[in-house]
Amino acid sequence: MKHSYTGFLAQVGAGEAKPAQEAKEAPAAEGQTKQPGGPEPEQAPKQQQPGWWSFVPLILMFGVLYLFLFRGRGKEQKQRKEMLAQLAKGDRVMTIGGMIGTVMDADKEYVLLKLDESTNTKARFTRGAIQKVIKDEK
Repeated sequence: MKHSYTGFLAQVGAGEAKPAQEAKEAPAAEGQTKQPGGPEPEQAPKQQQPGWWSFVPLILMFGVLYLFLFRGRGKEQKQRKEMLAQLAKGDRVMTIGGMIGTVMDADKEYVLLKLDESTNTKARFTRGAIQKVIKDEK
């Protein structure tokens, strides 16, 4: 074996005096013992997955998010649109502000509500301001 002078000095500073070639060898993998003078144990090469596989969980999370948030909201909007289209004179409704009144007149864009019977108070609201139709519980 041939010893290099610089390798020897580096090892002397570390407290060991080994030839430079042996000091540079990588340690054996865990569970494998390295025998002096014997062949190096072979390590199985890792199989790498394509780069796009790392995006699969992210895509699945966005898919689930879409199903729970946007599809449910779309169904509610469709029901609300149908409810507003079916507004008729005499329906009791509640506005998004919490006012309760009776529909006196309903055109394409606006709804006239009678809010108080005793004072004959009326107010005009857009159809979008109607939150729900109140069913009579008789």
